Amino acid sequence: MLVINRAVRLGRFDALRTASGSASGLLVWGVTAALGVGALLSASANAFFALRLMGATYLVYLGARYILGSRAKNDREIPHNSSLDRRSAYKQGLLTNLMNPKAGVFFTALLPQFVSSGRWATVVFLIYAVVASVASFLGLAIYAQLATHARHLFARQRVRRIFDRVTGTILIALGIRLLFTHRAT
Repeated sequence: MLVINRAVRLGRFDALRTASGSASGLLVWGVTAALGVGALLSASANAFFALRLMGATYLVYLGARYILGSRAKNDREIPHNSSLDRRSAYKQGLLTNLMNPKAGVFFTALLPQFVSSGRWATVVFLIYAVVASVASFLGLAIYAQLATHARHLFARQRVRRIFDRVTGTILIALGIRLLFTHRAT
């Protein structure tokens, strides 16, 4: 949703910055899991809960920003249309993925099943992490490109406001859902 909203509101390059931040977050999860640090998340219910709480809070915060920003009387008042926000596109994508405990669980619980133990296990795991990150970026880049082509549909301020409210509502709903997600055992 963040990549699509950025593409519609600010264009392809801002959306791609957000996508690259998200893919980087995935890569960080993969590297930490390959080095064994990610296993702490799987082993500790408290660590998983803390990460889940931070992720849910961040998604609700982003959603609230979109909803509150949609109430501005004109585009100049909308906070996520500022140059400061454009510089934060990468950081927003990165934080959204880093605070996603499901990404951590993917790399610590699911992916290891496909890596045989041995001397090259860490290298293979890192390769998988790079592949997952690149695939994520490419998928998000496709969304960004398609959404960029739809920008003309959002030329009217009323349509953009509705889109921002829908985006905000979805982000808040995802945050609430994340808050009540339980660890896979």
